[in-house]
Amino acid sequence: MEQAARKGGRGWAALTVKETHDKVSMMTKPKSAKAKNGQAFLRRVCENPRYRGKHLIVVGRRVYVARTGAESSRLFDRVIRKHPGATPTLIYVPKAESLIL
Repeated sequence: MEQAARKGGRGWAALTVKETHDKVSMMTKPKSAKAKNGQAFLRRVCENPRYRGKHLIVVGRRVYVARTGAESSRLFDRVIRKHPGATPTLIYVPKAESLIL
């Protein structure tokens, strides 16, 4: 079974879901050069040492930073009100010493 979901608007990528036996794999394909630049921007944000151990909300080229999960929840509500048509990206950047299992 194969499904493709497409959304109109800035910064959205086509999402293709392929089901193979018991495994489901998801692949994102950038739909434009703008989407590729957005992914490169997210990669640079995640690699920036000043954001380690923090929750981030990225809308376009703006980065909102929160220290705790509760603070990021309140910040998310404010960001949604400030940018009603945009789709925010929520990220937690672990500390360098953290091991995620």
